[in-house]
Amino acid sequence: MPFAPQTIFPKKDLHRYLTQPKRLDRIDLMKTGASELISWISNLFGKGLTQLLTSNKFEIERIAVRMADTQNSSAARKLRIIAGQLDKNDWSEKLCIDQLMSLYFLSRALLKIEHLPLLVQSELLQICGVNWRKKDLEWTEPINDHWLCLNQEEKWVENIRQSSSWFWGVHTGIFACYNQFVFRFAPFDHPIKTGKIYRGNFKFFPSSTPINGYASEDFQPSDIPFQWTVEEFNKMNYKTADYIARNPIKTEWPVIMHLSHFQSSPSLLTQLQEPHSKRLLDLLNFAAVDPELWVFGLWTHSVFSPVSLLNKEGVFPLDQWVN
Repeated sequence: MPFAPQTIFPKKDLHRYLTQPKRLDRIDLMKTGASELISWISNLFGKGLTQLLTSNKFEIERIAVRMADTQNSSAARKLRIIAGQLDKNDWSEKLCIDQLMSLYFLSRALLKIEHLPLLVQSELLQICGVNWRKKDLEWTEPINDHWLCLNQEEKWVENIRQSSSWFWGVHTGIFACYNQFVFRFAPFDHPIKTGKIYRGNFKFFPSSTPINGYASEDFQPSDIPFQWTVEEFNKMNYKTADYIARNPIKTEWPVIMHLSHFQSSPSLLTQLQEPHSKRLLDLLNFAAVDPELWVFGLWTHSVFSPVSLLNKEGVFPLDQWVN
């Protein structure tokens, strides 16, 4: 499996963190909000999804405020996003249902969190909005490697600028995702570029499938060249079914697959997220010219979003190949 080993999280330290009195008080408060959200979503589906379109947006925003009050910050943010999408011409019923069902099942899991394994508890709390601080992770073991950046992109969330970088450990063969947040145009701690290789320690947030985390202060560009064979890429070609079996509450997974998979499995094309479907269809013509062309992307809510292409020469943003 392309994940860091669970042994980097000592159980006794993780248990001590999760059972701190302040942590337990917050979980109780979050459970209160989760119960209210479950009731609201159940009533919504009982009346039909059209009720969401005809309802006052202030009602959804009211629920979002209530989630913020009960420290379910992730649910509050997602509800605000749903409210903002209702008036758009490209509103997607399927995407809205996926978002609501994700909130529903996460809330159900939160109500039974004490019955879950410790690492799943940690993952669930993080997904629901409990942020890990660096001082909270002093007891975890870092992973040292050379890290190939498979994709880096920036986006805005109100006045916050976010840099999301996906890496693959050259020697360990594991995935890592590093999210950096700054206010407006402040500089990021680590400027990252797609296709570049970096060296240093990476600390993972506790999870049964560790992916998210942060880079150490000594994380810097490496001078080793990009020299990989098809065999190396084959090691990176994993199936999401294996991931989900190990961690059913996580909804976003990194995937590397050969471009020919889209030719042999036409059903994959129906799961592409727009506007990527048209782009990738165009790229299928290149498969006959370059039989060693791979695509890196993310599976989210059964939708595949390709973001980068790989071959023996390096890693390239998808837009660079299409435009």
